Amino acid sequence: MIKDYSNTPGIFGIIQRNYKKYPNKMVVTIGKEHITYRELIDKGDRVAAALYDMGVRKGDRVGILIPNKINWYIFLYGILRLGAIVVPFDPQMAEHEIKHLFDKVGIRAVLVPTEFRGINHKKIIDGLRNLLPDLKKVIVDGEVEIDDFHSSFESLLASDKSSLEDMQLTMEKEDSNVFFCTTGSTGTPKIVDIPCRIIDDNISKNSERWGFKEGDRFLLSMPLYHAAGFGWGLSCLSAGGSIYYENYFSPSTFLELTQKEDISSLLITPTLAKIILTHPQFDEYDLSSLKSIIFTGEYLADELADKFVNEMNIRVINALGMTETFVYLDWDSTRDKGISPNKLGEIPEIEIKIVDSNGEECKIGEKGNIHIKNSVMKGYFRLKEVTDEVLDEEGWLNSGDLAVRTEDGRVEFVGREKRIIKRGGNLVAPEEIEQFLRTHSLCAGVIVDKEEDLIMGEKIIAYFQMAEGADISKEELRKFCKGRISAYKIPDEFYFLEEIPKTVGKANPTLLRKLREENKI
Repeated sequence: MIKDYSNTPGIFGIIQRNYKKYPNKMVVTIGKEHITYRELIDKGDRVAAALYDMGVRKGDRVGILIPNKINWYIFLYGILRLGAIVVPFDPQMAEHEIKHLFDKVGIRAVLVPTEFRGINHKKIIDGLRNLLPDLKKVIVDGEVEIDDFHSSFESLLASDKSSLEDMQLTMEKEDSNVFFCTTGSTGTPKIVDIPCRIIDDNISKNSERWGFKEGDRFLLSMPLYHAAGFGWGLSCLSAGGSIYYENYFSPSTFLELTQKEDISSLLITPTLAKIILTHPQFDEYDLSSLKSIIFTGEYLADELADKFVNEMNIRVINALGMTETFVYLDWDSTRDKGISPNKLGEIPEIEIKIVDSNGEECKIGEKGNIHIKNSVMKGYFRLKEVTDEVLDEEGWLNSGDLAVRTEDGRVEFVGREKRIIKRGGNLVAPEEIEQFLRTHSLCAGVIVDKEEDLIMGEKIIAYFQMAEGADISKEELRKFCKGRISAYKIPDEFYFLEEIPKTVGKANPTLLRKLREENKI
């Protein structure tokens, strides 16, 4: 008897409902690869059976570390079929991050590439094996010698899926569905526990709000490991559309794919939009299939929104969200004509309030922190104290985003309380880089700051204080970082200081900026 999982909450339910409606429809295209629902479920069930034989059960954490490709989605389905928790990782992660995150999450099994951008993840994990007691299996997306610790993805696809026949999956709305790794002010990444209810109450419901329909084709510039790149792809899928990704972002191929596949919607950051608009052959591409563009991740200038709305007649949506909540405010050019895209409207069923430093709700025009209720994470995994700092007993989450309430009841975003650096499409915590650089034997102190950049939006600046009598070059510091932290986290510029200026015992980036402006460093 075939079990009906179409009413299952969360990601698994979205896939099952679509499979029941149109089994031969294309789910996702990545580069030159694509897969239908029928193929996804057949191969995903084989992966699930293999993972079950490896000891994976409901609630276990299983990692995906490979870059964008179809096997990412097949492995995703295999994890979901068992009720295990999907943990997408940035494939640019290197040794320092792998050791910390795998141990914190308690990864049971992980899918890794043979190599990615010069990083050999299998070799790194093999070297850390004795420090990761929860990890039982490394699955390599390529050739590998199979033993008690290593398997190949191809061997999983050859598994007998009959063992799933007697396996009944039951998921509740509060069950954890996916863990996302996010930057944080604590200096190390935090693990955001997303339950099934957020998938259903935010991601699926926004598909209707943003106008997704059956047959739509949604091209996302963000990678699959990214909460928006993966999660908002689900918004289109839940409406019966299909999703598209590149293996790696390239403005030329992005435009070519939009034209070739008659893409109807795009997800993109303002930085990437600027890069695409300045492409020398931009005007030669036929983009007439485009109905909408969803912007996220950065400030959206009125002029950029106007370019698409008024000159190209494309609907523009500006979405404000965070990994802990997904989207909680948005602006829509079809609904909010004559209003700046940075004065956003509330989304039905998501409660918003702006709170001052005393915990009191701000008056109209007063700046405060945005607090959100309903579409909120369960918490930061294994970080109760940190969770309690941002999530109160009534379910209100302090976003760390600063805003004012306007006279007409809208919310105008004015900045972030945290020090997050927005370098291109990546969010980087300065504290994380500082913590890593302090592991260098010649480091007596370090502070990481940001600076505006025309191309990347913001670039990373590191002020490095050497130990007394030490001598190190900028190139040696870059070499120290390479392969040990993600490439996009390596500082763009290093400055050496005899002593880092401090105010009341704390390093002061404002003083450092002033010293640079005066050419004193």
